[in-house]
Amino acid sequence: MGQPGHDYALQYLIRRMEEIGLEYFLGDNYSLPYKATHPTTGQRIEFTNLAGLVPGTYRTAMPVLIGAHYDSAIDAPCSDDNAVSAALLLSIAEILMKRTLRRNVILAFFDAEESPFFLTDSMGSIRF
Repeated sequence: MGQPGHDYALQYLIRRMEEIGLEYFLGDNYSLPYKATHPTTGQRIEFTNLAGLVPGTYRTAMPVLIGAHYDSAIDAPCSDDNAVSAALLLSIAEILMKRTLRRNVILAFFDAEESPFFLTDSMGSIRF
């Protein structure tokens, strides 16, 4: 959080979601920002989950959610952390956009999944 690698990963994911042609999950962009308190310092921090949608033909059916986190424990896009899962999620999005689906599929990239936010109400997956 707050490092150049985190911002780079965020912008890369947004760009790829646009290129793939995902619909926005909410509003007019993929970003789902939220603020939370750092569990040890008490500082308020801004986080950003991302969510896109592959539309299904039966839009009132319960959607399928597939997620990965894009934050890292260090200031680098860590393939041993979750970059592989984020890459798989993008690949899944490309495949699903070429198919006719019955249910909507939500593709979410979560922020703040690493320590010290892990298992707190600041975790992106919990906030989502």
